[in-house]
Amino acid sequence: MIKKEILLDGLDCANCALKIEDSIKHIEGVNHASVDFVTQKLNIETIDLNKFELIKDKVIYNVKKIEPDVRVVFDYENKSNETTKQGINLEIVSLVLGSIVFLTSLIIKFDVWINISLYITSILLLDGKLLFMR
Repeated sequence: MIKKEILLDGLDCANCALKIEDSIKHIEGVNHASVDFVTQKLNIETIDLNKFELIKDKVIYNVKKIEPDVRVVFDYENKSNETTKQGINLEIVSLVLGSIVFLTSLIIKFDVWINISLYITSILLLDGKLLFMR
């Protein structure tokens, strides 16, 4: 079973998404098809990878027939997971650095102004605004 995820860029009609899904399900070689209107993604399952080129042409034809302004993107990179992982990693780094700066200001007694600046720095790091400007 081969699964492909296709981006339907510009799909803004829920009824059209249902029509597209229904038309794709009737293409020869497609075992399953579903359209997620919110994410604008079409998921297709097929058995034969060799027939997928023919299926691609029919998908484009069917989508354009129902919704001419939609752009069908077969080879897009889904970077949302990578972005989420990077965001989590940056927050962890910010949390660790902020904690280190805060503990340093508590343990080591510096001049009052240095301690105040370390406290402020740790607050900014813990909030993530100093390092990663969200």
